Amino acid sequence: MTTKDLAKEVASGYIASLEPFAPHTENVVNYLHELVVYTTRKIALDDNVLDAGLNVNAVLASNDNTQQENEVPLGSDAIQNENDDVTELAGLNRRTIATMEAFLEGCSLAIPNNPLPPLTKSPTTKHTSIREERRKGASNKNKLTTRQPSPLKDLTADNNSSPRQRQRKRYPQFHFDDIFVRLQLYCRHLTRARENEYRCVIHLEPARCLSARVDFVLRAFVANTGCVRSVRPSLTKLTQCLTAELLGVEVLGEEVNLLIKRLVSKYESKTSFASLNFLFTPEK
Repeated sequence: MTTKDLAKEVASGYIASLEPFAPHTENVVNYLHELVVYTTRKIALDDNVLDAGLNVNAVLASNDNTQQENEVPLGSDAIQNENDDVTELAGLNRRTIATMEAFLEGCSLAIPNNPLPPLTKSPTTKHTSIREERRKGASNKNKLTTRQPSPLKDLTADNNSSPRQRQRKRYPQFHFDDIFVRLQLYCRHLTRARENEYRCVIHLEPARCLSARVDFVLRAFVANTGCVRSVRPSLTKLTQCLTAELLGVEVLGEEVNLLIKRLVSKYESKTSFASLNFLFTPEK
């Protein structure tokens, strides 16, 4: 089994198990996190991972059983979560853990958590003949004394509907191709780091892989940026996640953060001047 087959199996399991009525971040935490942790452990600790592969359904089933068995009293959730993190990350070095956490954070930021607009059904027009319209008009004249239904009844019926029916909304999620390519890049990066004794392998990243990663950052930036005020924090966070994943570090240095800030400021200055071009005439 190649890294491509491994990424395809994990992506298929995630797409099949995610909840479309839950925000994207919740699906990443509840389903993708467990799959990525298991994949990371297989690549980093198992020598035969590419030969045996992994059972995605078994991983998700064990995750559901663990969540049901680990129900603890109120006040001890933080201790339980800390113990679970220590167990699942046992045996992994710091560079691998940092790469995994940056990858999951980048996946969480890839899609906004805003619900999709409700689907509106187009009204269907029914063609009636002139004879039918006359019959309806005559019947309406004979029923003038009948009691008309109150519009408050429909309003009361809507209020009496269950909150789950009123609040159940769909959220944007990962498409298969998107998460598949992300996982494939991640698996290849982990394999490359393992072959080089977990040193920094950013200089060994192929140009096509870097181009694909930058494309993911641009897509996430466009999806999450709704106003001018959100340009700087959104682009800064996405760039920091990509840099931390490629370097395999928990915290970026001051020089790297300063370089990212300069890059974002340069982008802001260019886009702000470009947006003012329509104020000038072609001669000016």
